[in-house]
Amino acid sequence: EGGSHHSLVGEQPAQLVLVEAPQSRARTQAVLDTLRSRFPAKPVGVVVNTHYHWDHAGGLRTVLAAGLPVVTHGRNAAFVRRIAEARKTVMPDELSRRRRAPALRLLEDSLVIGDGERRVVVYAIPTIHGEGVVAAYVPSARILFASDVLTPGATLAPVGSAEVVALARTRGITVERLAGGHGGVAAWADLERAAAR
Repeated sequence: EGGSHHSLVGEQPAQLVLVEAPQSRARTQAVLDTLRSRFPAKPVGVVVNTHYHWDHAGGLRTVLAAGLPVVTHGRNAAFVRRIAEARKTVMPDELSRRRRAPALRLLEDSLVIGDGERRVVVYAIPTIHGEGVVAAYVPSARILFASDVLTPGATLAPVGSAEVVALARTRGITVERLAGGHGGVAAWADLERAAAR
């Protein structure tokens, strides 16, 4: 959890899947350090970037410097490559000191990370929020993670709720809870009611 931005961690047999590296180098490094201490035998194997907005991509330089593959929508490929190529000259970071090409795994529709019970499925989600937005689904937990499409809270926005519900119906997935990148968790029945308004 973060103060205003959250990440989802999927534990798989040989690796962790980190969904979202938001805000900044410091925030993302804190997440990586926490995961290293909690799961010393399981490295982060891949990072999912939900979309290109700065507050959801601010930690990408940190994961790129660590050589971690980044999963994102194909529309975001040039954006992530520009992040990797940018040089910081005033206060050089690790990526500026040790150049490395980004390892990208791009999707247009969907992409499965891992297999079996612990797989994570990343779906493109049509939304008015922006193009190239993805959501992550953990079938074993029936959790869908989305950033900015809908932020669960006391009230649920009808438009965002309708977009999330449409994704689940189109994909034929069973969701029990939506976890928001800006916090909050909503029961699926509440989303369906909000979407119907």
